[in-house]
Amino acid sequence: MNPASTPSPRPCDGYRFGPFEVRIGAGVLFHNGMRVRLQEIPFRMLLVLLEQPGQIVTREELRNRLWDEKTFVEFDNNLRVAAAKLREALRDDAASPQFIETIARRGYRFIGEASPIFDTPALAPSEPLAPVAPSLQIVPPSQIALDGTPPRRGRRRLLLALCGAALPLATALFYIWRQRQPLIHSHDSVAIGGFLNRSGNHNYDDVLSLPFRIKMEESPYLRLVSRDSFAHLLKNADASLAEEMQACRQSNAHALLTGELTSHGQGYELQIDAWRCSNGRRLGTESVKTDSQAGILDALGQASEKMRLRLGESEESLQKFSVPLVQATTSSVAALNAFRLGEEKHATGLYTESQTFYKLAIDFDPQFALAYLQLGRSYSNAGESSLSRIYAQKAFDLRERTTDREKLYISSAYYSFYTGEVHRAIEVYQLWMSLYPRDIVPVNNLAVEYNILGQPQKAAPYARKAIELDPSILLPYSVLAEADLRSGNYTELNRLCNDPAHANDSAVAFHVACYKSAFVQNNEAVMQHQTQFVQGAAQQSAMLNEIAAVSFYRGRQAEADRGFVTARQNAIANNLPEFAAEIIVEQAGLDADAGRPAQAAQLAEEALHYAPHNIEVEAGAALALARIGQIARAEAISRKATAESPLDTQLQFVELPSVNAAIAMQHNQPDEAVKALEPARPYDQVVVMGLSPAYYRGLAYLQGRHWQQASAEFRSVLDHRAASPNSPYILLSQLELGHALQLSGNSQEATAQFQQLEEVWKNADTDFPPIKLLHLYEHLHPAR
Repeated sequence: MNPASTPSPRPCDGYRFGPFEVRIGAGVLFHNGMRVRLQEIPFRMLLVLLEQPGQIVTREELRNRLWDEKTFVEFDNNLRVAAAKLREALRDDAASPQFIETIARRGYRFIGEASPIFDTPALAPSEPLAPVAPSLQIVPPSQIALDGTPPRRGRRRLLLALCGAALPLATALFYIWRQRQPLIHSHDSVAIGGFLNRSGNHNYDDVLSLPFRIKMEESPYLRLVSRDSFAHLLKNADASLAEEMQACRQSNAHALLTGELTSHGQGYELQIDAWRCSNGRRLGTESVKTDSQAGILDALGQASEKMRLRLGESEESLQKFSVPLVQATTSSVAALNAFRLGEEKHATGLYTESQTFYKLAIDFDPQFALAYLQLGRSYSNAGESSLSRIYAQKAFDLRERTTDREKLYISSAYYSFYTGEVHRAIEVYQLWMSLYPRDIVPVNNLAVEYNILGQPQKAAPYARKAIELDPSILLPYSVLAEADLRSGNYTELNRLCNDPAHANDSAVAFHVACYKSAFVQNNEAVMQHQTQFVQGAAQQSAMLNEIAAVSFYRGRQAEADRGFVTARQNAIANNLPEFAAEIIVEQAGLDADAGRPAQAAQLAEEALHYAPHNIEVEAGAALALARIGQIARAEAISRKATAESPLDTQLQFVELPSVNAAIAMQHNQPDEAVKALEPARPYDQVVVMGLSPAYYRGLAYLQGRHWQQASAEFRSVLDHRAASPNSPYILLSQLELGHALQLSGNSQEATAQFQQLEEVWKNADTDFPPIKLLHLYEHLHPAR
């Protein structure tokens, strides 16, 4: 036989092994004829192993076959998880496997007996295709008319008979067609209402709403109204269907999803309804029955998935994004109920009270990942960072027991808020955004992260995208306002601040950005106007802190001191002890750099008292103490912060380098100070530092008598003043720029810099230390 004519191996349609059957085209695994739920990655892993039975499939091959090279995954952990999920579906045991064998440090091997399935028999190469005869209708001669057609009466009777049969057939086909038509268009937004308990079993009162929402949020297809936005419109947790419908219309959603649990014989029925928000009509219903309480969560998951398909999600998408609710949340109804009570307390700011219920939820189910995460958040909000990190770590370790979306939520929160690995958080948000392109959370949070890093040009497009996804949510407008502010885009920012739609915006951050914009443009009336918007707000302390910073900027030391005290007292009164500590430590740093060492030392220790485990507070206190020469204390605090958060981006690349530079300058080692600050260059505009890294680098060059390099660093601060427009480090840099210019012989430009400072500080307190330094520089180095 000619090898060229040898046919290529025919691809099979599936495999059978033991009681299992795999269907490749449908992407389905069956056990004794019953479908087994298996996520995409473990399913694909099974196919790769079945292609090479008895052979070792290396970890590298599995990486290449299962994940795109551009996809961000923790490969080792994710491969183990995929193998564990596959074994769970196959009821296999890793210790004594029947199907999947682990080859240590090398890969995996399929060791069962598998046979391929071919749905259509293959033709032999020499077998010709048989001709197909046309279909003939035999009509008796007595019924044939002269023109060769059947008698009209008979034909009419035949047509009538056909019409009679077609009517119910057409009706059935129309019904089937309508059932297959999506209930909504892909661009329509959907609101998630409550899940009522009408079963008479009070164990399920207010319990199923959370797993219902989690299951719908698992879908990347649905464009969901944010839960916070919808809850704000409802104003109470026990809203009626009419109230939910009204909130649905206010949020400009097309459809509302609600559910209810009812008793059904000896069991239960779970029903999910889709309603048209505009007229309150029911669009469709899906229901699933279960014989026992143990099957309620599974039935809720099935009903939710059926509704997702009815709304227009594809089977392929459902296969990829479908985790059983028992795994995604908890199998314990008691744990769900305790978690719900914790969420209610947390939402009203009762963080200590919420901890009791989160702990109770964990007692009922020690594998409840979301309960650990929320417990960590409650400790963070209550100012107990060390406990917060412990529980966040536990949630992260258990993240595989959640839906893909919740897994991304836990991972991003872990990297962003607990380890401080900003770039890893950004990678997770980007993956989240690629998997859930209609989800506003990752888009908005990417903008937040880039703002924090001092990269507003990257933040602004994401903030605009978030607004485009859901214009009704206020937070992205605040994020966009901050991005426009920090990039110096005052035209767009003024348009945003003057938009009547935001006149009563309750977001303090939005009005803070507008306040700073007015400050840059020297518009006192607008500044005052913006402060009035936030009076009485829970986070008013943020605005009060900015007002105090402006007073310090203008040299009004006594006014600034009073302002910082008012801001911290407001934060404490609103149960924000960590923010109060951040206000105090910011003032400590300013006092250290302005020449008030005694006040700086006192404030640094006070801040540590309020938040002994807050990394930002510890770093700020260490820097303030290093700047005033308390080196041993600064080093001890730095070591503690490093031990608590060794991976934190800002701590390791900006804050600690600034501390080390300050210590080097205290030892009169300017070159070492400059070297210490090199890692901070990409983060010179990071928000937490207020433009100080370049200022410190300039001081180090000045100490080393490198006048030109010092001038360049101080000019860099002035060039980027938009990044923190009311930062006192702008004027401190201008003061030292004048000094460097004098020392380099450029007295004319030095005088111009000093004159600008005299104008800004014309109403400053006479004992404001930088004023004294200005006069000293002018006296010691008179311009000629």
